Amino acid sequence: DGRRVYALVWDGAGVALAAYDFEGEPVWRRDLGAFSSEHGAGASPVVYGGKVFLADDADGQSALVALDAATGKPVWQDSRAAFAACYSTPFLLERQGRPADLVVVSTAGITGYDPEAGSRRWHWAWPFGRKPLRTVGSPIYSDGLLFATSGDGGGDRHMVAVRLEGPDGKPQLAWESKRGFPYVPTMLASSEYLYWVNDGGIAACHLARTGDSVWIERLGGNFAASPVLAGGKIYAAGEDGDVYVFRAGPKFELLARNPLGEVVRATPAVARGRLFIRGLNHLFCIGAPAR
Repeated sequence: DGRRVYALVWDGAGVALAAYDFEGEPVWRRDLGAFSSEHGAGASPVVYGGKVFLADDADGQSALVALDAATGKPVWQDSRAAFAACYSTPFLLERQGRPADLVVVSTAGITGYDPEAGSRRWHWAWPFGRKPLRTVGSPIYSDGLLFATSGDGGGDRHMVAVRLEGPDGKPQLAWESKRGFPYVPTMLASSEYLYWVNDGGIAACHLARTGDSVWIERLGGNFAASPVLAGGKIYAAGEDGDVYVFRAGPKFELLARNPLGEVVRATPAVARGRLFIRGLNHLFCIGAPAR
């Protein structure tokens, strides 16, 4: 609903979904119950087709929740296998000639839901090795492949590229990597390339279909925000406030390193030719001067 803003609210014990109008006045609030995690709550809701969806994934309990966007009343809910709390944001996958899938990723695996009815259309179980890992960065889709990352604070990483339509019509693993890929930041896909900047400040490009490395470079610092793509350039904001700008393509070309002088952990947003970056104390708007 373009007339409302939807937010996850956490009071240290429980979580709620709330809707506000553009004057900041509350429209509705729906309590979702207790939430337990060593990192607190931090999931993002998704709005589609008159509904608000939230992957309410905590330590020991997990559910995908759908609420009516106008009233906040429950529409449907699906319980998922629970591990450590995950924070990946679901997304709507729209493919030509097919109904939209609501794609949800967590330790339990990757699932495509009917956003209208809440039924599961397909599922891929994530086979971990030593131990189950947490998903923080969100999944992305490009040219028949769905990409997802997982990890933990100890340094374990597992990235998977899943082909949604395998030879038997079911999702199948296309390729994977257990080194280097990000834990917190979300990846990017453009043309035939997959890009990422990991938590330790390494940037890389791969061939999306095969996983073959195209280039890898060290930017420096630590990263929590996800890189964004605009105008053929990738903008990556480090926690120290330095924003790196490099060209999207098969050759690494650093175009700029712009210091904001303030801690940045939130992913930048792009709208109407401008870049919006939320720092620790300020909101920065970067773009050509208004005429």
